[in-house]
Amino acid sequence: MMKAEILKSYFEGKGGNSAMISFNKAKRQSTWLDIILKEPEYFGEPYVLEFEKEVVLDVTNFEVLNDVLGDRMNEGVRKLVVDMGNVSRMTANALAVLTAKNEEFKAKGGEIVLANLTLLMENFLRELHFDTIFRIFGSVEEAMDLF
Repeated sequence: MMKAEILKSYFEGKGGNSAMISFNKAKRQSTWLDIILKEPEYFGEPYVLEFEKEVVLDVTNFEVLNDVLGDRMNEGVRKLVVDMGNVSRMTANALAVLTAKNEEFKAKGGEIVLANLTLLMENFLRELHFDTIFRIFGSVEEAMDLF
């Protein structure tokens, strides 16, 4: 598997430091994921991963999502809130990545939680019982209070 090319431009974000990260997998079409990683303002608070614009998580970008989550875990991140507000749909590939990475985070004493899902996505995940794998929150703020 090829590693994602990482382009970072740092800017000051609301409630802490943020990094805008664009990932592009070489030799693939439609693989860009524009992700904002909000670093915690205080020690012990979770990181927030947000998709900057509407995205479908599918076969064209699930490897990128895997790399992003794996890189964060390797950097020592243990608490991660994924803001799903801009995720309009996702396929089994993306669900498999999220599930596997959540298990890896849990094995290291951490957790990935999902927040701010669209009604369609929340119903989809609950219908498939993914709410037994992930804690799902109505907002990022609600998820942040968990940690």
